[in-house]
Amino acid sequence: MKQLLSQQIQAMRQRMQLLYRSANGDSHQQDLLPKAFEELDYALEELQTLEMEIYQQQTQLLDIREQLEAERQTYQELFEFAPASYLITSPAGAIHRANRAAATLFETVEKFMIGRSLALFVPEGERRAFRDQIMRLRTLDGIQEWEAHMQPWGGRPFDATISVGIVRGKLGHPRALRWIIKKISRTTEEHAQRDGHNAETERRARNDNAKGYA
Repeated sequence: MKQLLSQQIQAMRQRMQLLYRSANGDSHQQDLLPKAFEELDYALEELQTLEMEIYQQQTQLLDIREQLEAERQTYQELFEFAPASYLITSPAGAIHRANRAAATLFETVEKFMIGRSLALFVPEGERRAFRDQIMRLRTLDGIQEWEAHMQPWGGRPFDATISVGIVRGKLGHPRALRWIIKKISRTTEEHAQRDGHNAETERRARNDNAKGYA
């Protein structure tokens, strides 16, 4: 729009230069005055019209900007105050954003989570397996769900269900991971059954390994 305004002004200057040269070469200069005023009036109308168009476009852009800002604020509040624990990480698992529910779940505050690996909120002995799971997400599509042990910052581990959505760019490369982490509330009997199942699974794995070396 600025370029168009500049072109309009340049055209007006060219017309005035032609009138000036014509007036210098004509003995009846007074006959050119009405035409000069007519040219000036026409140029002024063009500039006023253009000014109005620019004003209208700026007003529309401001309205769009305010609308986008209001929508951004709404989404920010929905993310921030959602009852579920939401996190956004890099494809490698570095935390970019975490809402209040996530900070409460991991017994910390949002700003201390930003930049840290989500694997740090997993019991130390299970972090490598958790990182491997994150790496496998690169090759998968859709929502991935599994159960895992999570651990608050300095707190006790707990069972959790994890749902992860992969955000990909135009070329299909992973850009971000969106996480929903929910704490599982189990009864004492359910914990015993789970621990027994895990112990049996580990025992079978040891036996299979022993047979492999036999």
